[in-house]
Amino acid sequence: MICSLNRISTSLAQELLCYPERITELLDAGLPPAPQKHLGFLQKLLTKKPIEPTPPSRYMPIGEDDICDLDSSWHLLHYFFTGTAWDGVMPASFLLKGGADIGNVDVGYGPARCFMPEEVQRIAGFLGGITLENMQKYNDGATMQKAEIYGINPKEKGVGLNDEQMGYLMDYVAAMKKFTDETAQTRQAILIYLF
Repeated sequence: MICSLNRISTSLAQELLCYPERITELLDAGLPPAPQKHLGFLQKLLTKKPIEPTPPSRYMPIGEDDICDLDSSWHLLHYFFTGTAWDGVMPASFLLKGGADIGNVDVGYGPARCFMPEEVQRIAGFLGGITLENMQKYNDGATMQKAEIYGINPKEKGVGLNDEQMGYLMDYVAAMKKFTDETAQTRQAILIYLF
């Protein structure tokens, strides 16, 4: 599972909240079109309805600078932010909770969620206060294994993350901080989803 944060305009966020079925079109924008099925001679004769080509997307692909991928570190980050596997309070729990669901359209592992500019500012402020020291207090391998935190090796009983792994997570914190700061400064929204 991968977690992706996407910067989008507030007008696009409002559009998706009104028309949630458009989320897949937005996320698929820029992907190569599905290959056209080539029909054999008999299939052409027996096919009642011609195969319609996929219409072009109404959306431009989300630019690389407008995406912050957390790869598979999302659950570890949530755990280190909240001290829980799935719960927590906003803004600490923003990776898994909060914001507004984009309908009930499953985009991988449930619906995407949207955070408007005021919420993004709170998230950016929260991330600005994250330090390695305050994340270390949750670096307990036995607790993480018991909570079944995605990314923890169950074969390494009771082993927390080493310094290199914690540094790796702090790199993601720094990337999210930069991303949310820029998003807050430009008064845009963030779309978060797992796939």
